[in-house]
Amino acid sequence: MTYVVHTLVRPDGEPIVSTPIDIELVSGPLGGFVNGAHEILAHTQILTDATGTYAINLEPNVNIDPTGTYYSITQMGETVTIVVPVSTDRLELRSLLAAITGPPAGVLSGVGPQGPAGPAGPAGVNGAQGPIGPAGSAGPAGPTGAASTVAGPGGPAGPAGPAGAPGAASTVAGPTGPAGPAGADGVPGPTGPAGPTGPAATYADAGWFTVTMENTWAAYGTPETAPSYRVMADGTVRTDGVMQGGAPGVAAFNLPIGARPLGTSPKRFLCQSASGAAEVDVYPNGDVMVAQYVAGGDNTFVSLAGITFTNT
Repeated sequence: MTYVVHTLVRPDGEPIVSTPIDIELVSGPLGGFVNGAHEILAHTQILTDATGTYAINLEPNVNIDPTGTYYSITQMGETVTIVVPVSTDRLELRSLLAAITGPPAGVLSGVGPQGPAGPAGPAGVNGAQGPIGPAGSAGPAGPTGAASTVAGPGGPAGPAGPAGAPGAASTVAGPTGPAGPAGADGVPGPTGPAGPTGPAATYADAGWFTVTMENTWAAYGTPETAPSYRVMADGTVRTDGVMQGGAPGVAAFNLPIGARPLGTSPKRFLCQSASGAAEVDVYPNGDVMVAQYVAGGDNTFVSLAGITFTNT
């Protein structure tokens, strides 16, 4: 890059500061390129400093494609054209003026006379509306109007007069008033004595009933008896038969009402099971289930014989 510098002063020697300087590379609308890759901008603008001087690094024109380019510099309304050489020195603009077809080279000494004043700019937009002023003083009272011929509305009613003297007592009885509401319930009386004990319940022994198996439990099959129950005449409930295949903790079958134990807790029975035993629970809701196996018992064989309880 070549460092180009120039200083603008007025006729009285005062520097011309903050003046825009337009510099344009003239080679076409896209500027130029260095080595076919780096684009040189077609136009730039700089300002003079406090001494009226401006300086800029410019690519030498011999390095720019296409060939035949030059720089156009516009300052203070006049345009000069230069061709920038390859140089490592600081070059004054005056030494670079070139006679190139295009805008003519300008004169760099002095400043032309001041031109006439430009036309007045358009009027600015209206300002915001100011605040509302204070209210004016009241005007004089108008003349009295003519008397109205229409009566105004009536005034409010006056207070009630004193009560009159009591009248003579009536000799005729008035009608009977309605009955009052019923009073609240009284406190309950004490509990009466217990009645005599009734006779013992009697049951009709209807024989054995086969139960319906549940939850993968099933009757063992021949030659064993199917799981069943019986209610004896004295209210004793018995079960019999052999079951297999289910899991502990779920109901194997359910006894109907009248064949269930009393109370709120299950009754537990130790029954034969395979080579050991099974603990079988009978619940007040009628469910019969294996609680657990002991001493080698398992679900291949669970006998219900020996389960006996009363429902009275």
